[in-house]
Amino acid sequence: MSDAGWQPARPRKPSIPLTLLTGSLGAGKTTLLNRLLGDPAFADTAVILNEFGDVALDQAAVSETGDGIIALGQGCVCCTVRGELVEALERLLRGLDNRRIAAIARVVIEASGDAEPAPVFALLTRHPYLSLRFHLDGIVAVLDAAAPPAGGAMLRQLAAADRIVLTRTDAAPGIAALHARLTSLNPGAAILADDGADAAALTGIADDVTRWLAVDAIAAHRSADAFALVRDAAFTRGALEAFLDEAATRFGDALLRVKGLVALSESPDRPALVRGLGSVFALPVILPAWPGADRRTRLAVAATNLDRAAFTALFDAYAGSPAVDTPDRAAMMDNPLALPGLRPR
Repeated sequence: MSDAGWQPARPRKPSIPLTLLTGSLGAGKTTLLNRLLGDPAFADTAVILNEFGDVALDQAAVSETGDGIIALGQGCVCCTVRGELVEALERLLRGLDNRRIAAIARVVIEASGDAEPAPVFALLTRHPYLSLRFHLDGIVAVLDAAAPPAGGAMLRQLAAADRIVLTRTDAAPGIAALHARLTSLNPGAAILADDGADAAALTGIADDVTRWLAVDAIAAHRSADAFALVRDAAFTRGALEAFLDEAATRFGDALLRVKGLVALSESPDRPALVRGLGSVFALPVILPAWPGADRRTRLAVAATNLDRAAFTALFDAYAGSPAVDTPDRAAMMDNPLALPGLRPR
């Protein structure tokens, strides 16, 4: 077939970093966001507000840009969620692509107090179009130090967070105990006081994979809620997909967060980046190179009421690490009676 008349492939646009801002009602999310939007480093930020947000942004609206988007001071734009988050993100992209919005350097989603982070994570990693235009730069949880969480959605927000921002620390008598509890739940998260949460601390989280993984911090803390698996064994791509499928099915209710760098037998110089919240796992991303000299498979897990022994045994089986009286990778994947979803593709 002749190439005459074919258009050259257009380069893919760089994806836009997105930060999910979570926290209970009244914890101080909007106050923090107002302060950040006044920072020149947050210029050209698009803000998506949940319609049940506690207070409005202080930035003065200066003009309507269409599609329900309002231009704010500092070059920021704002969009209120009145339906699906997909629609709000698509509105921003239409405004950008049609040049009604000059630029979007990043997006911040301020979630409602009881919002679960997993659905947003699933959208940004699984949606066929939005996952190409946005990438999750990080999850920030704002916590009122005087009202520690009892559980539920706030517990899952804290476990999922890359950064935890504490407010009202002057009114919290047990701040040391709160730090210990948060570190036990999420050893890899940086815990910041409200006045120390600036643009530099809350952006660029996904850029440093080794720090983001935080396996050393998790292993050193020896928490009951978080642990790390470090192995020399490599996965096949099919075995990794099968492990993630089965882990989500068997342990999804107990898992809070899973992050990892996985050695692949098919590409020893290019590891797979693994991310999961609850029962939702992103498709593994093959990195162009290892981020450092350590080429071991490393998985960081935060969970509650997890059968750690069973989870570890499943991980080792798919990694090809034999153990007594447990199935190995060949038995699970080459068995003709195995479930189709657990067979290599």
